[in-house]
Amino acid sequence: MNFEIVDNIMNINLDPTLTLALAGILLLVGYSVKKQVNALNKYCIPAPVIGGFIFMFITFIGHKTGAFKFNFENTFQSTFMLAFFTTVGLGASISLLKRR
Repeated sequence: MNFEIVDNIMNINLDPTLTLALAGILLLVGYSVKKQVNALNKYCIPAPVIGGFIFMFITFIGHKTGAFKFNFENTFQSTFMLAFFTTVGLGASISLLKRR
């Protein structure tokens, strides 16, 4: 990880290992928030989506204020996107879908 200031914006560059670690931390945060907010369980919002939205708001604030921005390596992107959408599909059950 390194920090650079370009045009008065702090660029935070994350290598693949730190990108993966940040994703894991956000996943755990998503599970924690999901346990505390009943509406997220009721509407079957996955924990990775919750963690992703939290990080999206953080990066949005950085973008709008011009304070910082993140640069990620996308080495693991396709592998983990495939795993995410597969597990979301496997998590749905016919009885749950009929009930909603």
